[in-house]
Amino acid sequence: MNLKVYTTPICLFLTFIYFLGCTPSGASKEKIITIHANKQIGVEEATAQLIPLIFEYELKEWKITTDPVSKNQILEISYGGSSALTFSSQKEYRTNTTMLHALYSAKSLFAFSPYSISDIRLSLVKPLYVKDEAHPDVGIQEFEIFRTSMDMAKAKEVLKKHSRTDPFSTEKSEEKDRKTFLEDLVRTWKLELDELNKITVE
Repeated sequence: MNLKVYTTPICLFLTFIYFLGCTPSGASKEKIITIHANKQIGVEEATAQLIPLIFEYELKEWKITTDPVSKNQILEISYGGSSALTFSSQKEYRTNTTMLHALYSAKSLFAFSPYSISDIRLSLVKPLYVKDEAHPDVGIQEFEIFRTSMDMAKAKEVLKKHSRTDPFSTEKSEEKDRKTFLEDLVRTWKLELDELNKITVE
């Protein structure tokens, strides 16, 4: 079974904005800080307010579960939008997808660091074109293609190390520092699922 995404032409500016994981209006860091300041709301209510600011139209679903042994709270998020198109070439697809996943991890880390969340499990679920040799009709189905688990204790050390780096910023001058931040954060991941090599870009 072949899984495919198709490229679509778009101007460099919008490609850059897409890679940063935000629309021109962007996720609002100020709004997140305002939610942090409200000590009257619990984790569930705060999460309901924070999640849309991070993922916007890419968000699919989220839930908070409690580990039956450790009693730790785990935030599970799936995202990926509704498009089966990509802005990346075959060569770029893995790198860009991984770095965008890292950027969402960094934004989630910033947003949820004040709360009693022990781990964030982040899943990329994409609609992909499917062509099965036994069934030549092309259709679109959703697949989970990438999943990571981020230990918040380890991730907070990275956040502290890069306290001057803003994961919500789109400033070109901050790109080098942001890239270093994301690379350090990736090293804290537990990679639970990686199906990116099965995807063909056409």
